[in-house]
Amino acid sequence: MYLFFGIVLFFSCEREYHSFSEYGKLLITLTINDKYPLVPVTIYAGKKENENEVAVDTVDTSKVDFPVKLNEYYTVVAEYNDGNRKIFVQDGDKIKTKLVTDECEENCYMIKGGYYDVRLKYDE
Repeated sequence: MYLFFGIVLFFSCEREYHSFSEYGKLLITLTINDKYPLVPVTIYAGKKENENEVAVDTVDTSKVDFPVKLNEYYTVVAEYNDGNRKIFVQDGDKIKTKLVTDECEENCYMIKGGYYDVRLKYDE
């Protein structure tokens, strides 16, 4: 069963420090414009080839985030419909935690990775 996700804008590229958590956010950047106002997006746990979909939705904003379990690899695929052809843009990354001992009063964790750029690189 698909887990549909809402669109939430993220306001900063900087990661925050957290006490340990099992979840973080994938930060996804897409091409949204007059030609591509709606873009279907699929998120896979692991590589796309494993076909382990965790979310499918249609996006109407250029930056979104999606909560996922940390210390896992994810693949994001955006599908741009250009007339009679489809253009697929794919990116993958592992979102992980790093123990930080000198930035917080107590031990805390920095979330690293999880940035997915599935923008069109050029438009014909």
